[in-house]
Amino acid sequence: MNALYDWFGMNQEIFYAVNGWHGPLIDALMLTGTAVGDFRNMPWILGVILLAIAFQQLFPFNAERLPSLPGLKQLLMRLMLGYMVTAGTVALLKIGFDMPRPSAVLPSGRVTVLALPESRHSFPSGHSAFAMLIMTMFWPLLTIRDRLLLAVMTLWVGLSRINVGAHFPADVLAGYVCGIVGGLLANKAVMSRLR
Repeated sequence: MNALYDWFGMNQEIFYAVNGWHGPLIDALMLTGTAVGDFRNMPWILGVILLAIAFQQLFPFNAERLPSLPGLKQLLMRLMLGYMVTAGTVALLKIGFDMPRPSAVLPSGRVTVLALPESRHSFPSGHSAFAMLIMTMFWPLLTIRDRLLLAVMTLWVGLSRINVGAHFPADVLAGYVCGIVGGLLANKAVMSRLR
């Protein structure tokens, strides 16, 4: 596990590089990226989808820019299931591996911590998992331009978790894997149920 996590020292070196980008604007952007990737954003995302479903049912003739009503309901089911699978997987891995946060293992003064300081459960990054889950779920519904924006948002969330001192790059990549796997499993489960 150590060689997989350490990347022959690159995990720490990349951390130092990204954690070293600071200034008032960069700090604000990175704290915002961290807020965007918070799992606690799911209720308002589900709320927006429920509003879109209500709008589609009340005004079907004005909803041509929205996915179809069955498509919205399917998205809602996929998101809820993907959220449960991804959040559960992340929680189990955090407890199972119990990896320390960067500030707990790197020399004092070498890590800038902008977020709430924590010492445990670094692996995997839940914020990165959530961002990738959202990307996985919405990707098929979006235009190329919107997909690019979503990919940038997902990368931004991951970089922000390193920059604010909460995670190593390996934690972020593992979070991305959890998000995409959780999303794909939810997609498959919902699609097989609908057949």
